[in-house]
Amino acid sequence: MNTAFRAIIDIFDVHAPELTLAQFILTLLEDSSLKTHPCTLALTKDTDNIITALSQHPDSTGSILTWANNIVKKTYLESIKELTRNKDWHFNASHASAGDLDDFRIE
Repeated sequence: MNTAFRAIIDIFDVHAPELTLAQFILTLLEDSSLKTHPCTLALTKDTDNIITALSQHPDSTGSILTWANNIVKKTYLESIKELTRNKDWHFNASHASAGDLDDFRIE
């Protein structure tokens, strides 16, 4: 581990529990005045690697998978709501016959 990295870790050790790494990261991402800060930009640029590392870490695998599942469900739900707002594509399964189901197509 290089000296600069160790110095950063020591800062969080000295200031814990008032300042944690998680709080630091969340502040970078949530504070609009830090949107273009170099630390924020570096963090968001490396999002894929960070999420992959978190998904592979034994202590966060479950929460990452739950998060991803919730995001996918929310995205699909919004897509379904959008489709059902389209009057031309309205389909009521409770009033459908077997023939209606066989003939149903989305084009």
